[in-house]
Amino acid sequence: MANLKEVENHLNTIKDKLIALRKQRLDVFMDHFNGISVELNRIYTKLTGGKAELNFVDSMNPFEGVEFSVRPVNKSWKRVNLLSGG
Repeated sequence: MANLKEVENHLNTIKDKLIALRKQRLDVFMDHFNGISVELNRIYTKLTGGKAELNFVDSMNPFEGVEFSVRPVNKSWKRVNLLSGG
């Protein structure tokens, strides 16, 4: 019985560490994501006069992917993958 309790305690410790690491990963990712998003908009606005932003593909899972959207001057918002290259 003592061994089972030790294993359960060890498992709980590992689970707690995993939860803490996942939170740390999300915190670091969000800090960098927000900084990059602000800087991206600043540079795009300076170059074109328009607006730019980064959005999550799935707001419930930020690691699923990021979309880049722009709004050129006097135009509507467009995802960059939908814009013409010409």
